[in-house]
Amino acid sequence: MTHFGVPPLWLPAFLISCRPNVDVEFLLYTDFPVSDVPPNVRVRHLTLDMLARRASTLVGREIDLSLPRKVCDLKPLYGVLFADDLTACEFWAHADLDIVWGDIRRFVTDDVLAGHDVVSSRRKRSSGHFTAYRNDPETLALYTRIPGVADRLANPVHQWLDEPVLTDALRETISHPGGWPRVHWQGGWTIDNAYQRAMGDSDCLRWRSGHAFDAHGEERMYLHFNKLKKRMRRIDFSASDDVHGFSINRSGLARE
Repeated sequence: MTHFGVPPLWLPAFLISCRPNVDVEFLLYTDFPVSDVPPNVRVRHLTLDMLARRASTLVGREIDLSLPRKVCDLKPLYGVLFADDLTACEFWAHADLDIVWGDIRRFVTDDVLAGHDVVSSRRKRSSGHFTAYRNDPETLALYTRIPGVADRLANPVHQWLDEPVLTDALRETISHPGGWPRVHWQGGWTIDNAYQRAMGDSDCLRWRSGHAFDAHGEERMYLHFNKLKKRMRRIDFSASDDVHGFSINRSGLARE
């Protein structure tokens, strides 16, 4: 994950939800200090300017990240941009910080990983908030299959390279003889925008002892609350607290 500027209100919940996923390592590249970090979370100091320079060097074009949303276009390149931190990993994934993780490996099983090169949490689409890639040279270079990728990266306006554009490139690549890469995009691992919009003010998402549940009590791999966060104003716990459960709704996060 990359995140720049002010630490988000829900950061303690994110960190608490990382801790039970002991066989997953989380990498956060950011320009703000982070305290009470679980053992499986590594924080790397990185500014937006540093990321822009790193991406410009890789692509051979000047990358302008002055519009915050533009950072999302770099997600398919993270495996190369942050390769030094990924050498021991069989898979790497890009994700977001407006997430509470459930039991990741209950969904991303050894069989799923063994049988696929790309794993997305969205049905028939690449997901910006969770897509995993096999950490090998061919899969790392998938972003180069995007037509005109250098020009689109050099455009300062967000191009949606991490979701619909990459999806189209994957479909085109799969259509060729050999069917590579092997893509898992079954979906259902998290809630979508429509689900969040339909939630009432009293409806709550929940995290309990390493498991994440939607407002109907169905277990999900993670809760992506991008449409709920705009009105959030409170959280009543910190990352250092011994928290076994909390709820999430439009007003904020509350310990249970």
